[in-house]
Amino acid sequence: MTLANIFRIIKRDSLSLITNITGLSLGLAASILLIVFIFLYRDSVISTLRTICALRGFALAARSSGKIKAVIQAGCAFLIIILMIPYSLGYLSYSMLRGVSIAAVSIAAVYALFSGVEYMWANRMYVIKLLTDKGGDE
Repeated sequence: MTLANIFRIIKRDSLSLITNITGLSLGLAASILLIVFIFLYRDSVISTLRTICALRGFALAARSSGKIKAVIQAGCAFLIIILMIPYSLGYLSYSMLRGVSIAAVSIAAVYALFSGVEYMWANRMYVIKLLTDKGGDE
C-alpha cells in the first residue's frame, strides 16, 4: 500500500464526512463538536504518521508538547467534573458552567493544534521523506 492510497482512504473516512456535515449545521452544538474533532484529527494524524514511519523502519518519538497536551486535556476534564458539583448543588448557573467549560476546552483545542503543528515541524524531514517516497515496496 502506497502513501497515496493511505491518504485516499483517510480522505474518505467517516470522520471526515461527519465533520463536513457538522460544519454545515448551525448552532452552538456544531461549534462544540468541531472543537472535539480538533482533538480527534490531531491524534489521528499523529498516530497515522507514527505508524507509517514505524512500518518504514524509523520511529518518531513522542514530544514534550504532546505530554503537555495530555495534561491540559486531563485538567479540563477534571475542572469540568469539579464544576459539576457546585452546579448540581445550585451554586453555579448552567450558563456559567457552559461558559467555563467551553473556554477551557477551547484553550485545550488551541494547544492541541499547536502541539500537532509542532510535532509535524519537528519531524518535517520524515514527513517530507514519506510524501516524496514512491511507495517503499521495492
